[in-house]
Amino acid sequence: MTAAVGRRRGRPQRLPFDNTAVSSTAIDGNKRLAWLMAVSRLDACERTAANRSDFAADLRALDIRADSSRISRWESGLEPISPRLVRGYETVAGLAPHTIDTLRRRLVRLGHLRPVAARGWSPVAERSVDALLIEVAEERITGSGWLELADCVTTFEHIYLPEATWQLLVDRLLGELVRARGLAAARRYEAAAALIRHPAARAHMSRGVGRLVLAPGAQLITPALLLLAEAPDEGLRTLVQRLLASPTDSLRGAAEILAARLVSDGSLAPDSPELEAHVGYTLQHGHDRPRAAILELASLLPEAAFARVLSATKSRAAQQCLIRVRESSEVVEPDLARSISDHVAGVVEDATGRTAHDPDRMLRTVLRTALFHGRRERRHTATQLLLASPYAGQVNAAVLELTAHPDDQVAAQCWSLVARLAHANGADRLVQAVSAEERTPLRPRALVTLGAVRVPVPDDAAEALTRTAHEAPDTPAARAALFSLGLQGMKDRLRGLAATAPETQWWAGIGPAIHDN
Repeated sequence: MTAAVGRRRGRPQRLPFDNTAVSSTAIDGNKRLAWLMAVSRLDACERTAANRSDFAADLRALDIRADSSRISRWESGLEPISPRLVRGYETVAGLAPHTIDTLRRRLVRLGHLRPVAARGWSPVAERSVDALLIEVAEERITGSGWLELADCVTTFEHIYLPEATWQLLVDRLLGELVRARGLAAARRYEAAAALIRHPAARAHMSRGVGRLVLAPGAQLITPALLLLAEAPDEGLRTLVQRLLASPTDSLRGAAEILAARLVSDGSLAPDSPELEAHVGYTLQHGHDRPRAAILELASLLPEAAFARVLSATKSRAAQQCLIRVRESSEVVEPDLARSISDHVAGVVEDATGRTAHDPDRMLRTVLRTALFHGRRERRHTATQLLLASPYAGQVNAAVLELTAHPDDQVAAQCWSLVARLAHANGADRLVQAVSAEERTPLRPRALVTLGAVRVPVPDDAAEALTRTAHEAPDTPAARAALFSLGLQGMKDRLRGLAATAPETQWWAGIGPAIHDN
């Protein structure tokens, strides 16, 4: 990537690049964090007409040793990056607290980044536990506040809170986690993950997950259920097996995602007969496009088990997709994945004034991963990188255009990324794209994106969602419409659908989507 239009001339900065293979189980977290810090600084300098020396001076004002040479080493990914430095970058670049730090925490938690402590500095907030708990009780705590509270609690080896306080804290955090979108969800997940790994909070968090997941009509349960993978115990395998056999679609789907995470982490044996039976049955009785979690689970099976489920799969298209994910770790052909990601990156660079003779290779890698990687954790890590970067809006707009792609698999992946990016560009263009999506398998994916919009959708779009939920009950499209109506906080429309349906009651009571600034 090179200088933006209007920036003083000079040698363009070479951004770091992670050349880890797509099929690798690990990534270079330091390079990816360095890339995010670099593009954040460059964006801040463009907005203020500042330069690297000025940025270093601002960091020194925060008592961080910095100069142009150090900035160059940090932003090349050649030196470890401390939490204190990350927070300094956020402050000087004018970012919301924990915009970059949330990604740093995720990379450390997933083992992609070695934790680095800053001497003489602690991440614990200036506010006390009591002050933060008051914010929890008054329902005004933010995603950054949740991270501060988690830091405060986990700083101590032992901490006592009354049982009622623990339950309030846990239920409020999990209730916000499942309806938060974008970086708001990422901040709350990292806070919850830190708490469930702490001995004093683990039992309270586990019970809270159980209350939420088993509530009548519960729908948004995957983020909460995944927390169990952060502190696995001996009973988790039995729980996963029970949930995979559940007659409830939401429980079964969330269990598949949890199972894939546990197998990837080594917490669940891939040669489990129950796992092979579930994957084989689902593929044998499924459609041409298996769910992403089933593709991931199948790709993780031992060779003999994979051969058996592949031969039992009736759909030729599904077989090809299984082989592709197994061999290349991507859901489309590698050449197509490369072409699409290069196209989107080029559109983004044009929109942000970047010249094309020095393309940002990391941006292309991150886009390709967020769109097409076969591992959920890799897709979501890449998405979080994009959300925290200055490119989020332009990426979303470019990917939204590709939802009309004639290849259904490409279009499906684009719709999924649009939903995860929490659509920061308003509702008009999104509503048009959703209305234009007439392909039956893709219609539900399109409808759920309306739940991620920060502003209320237009009345005609809300009416269309209501009709879909009313006229086609118990279909994927109807469930997707309920999803968006619920996250849009349209309680009156939900009550008008079916006052006695547990799912509708659950959506009416959960509250609207949460978007941090």
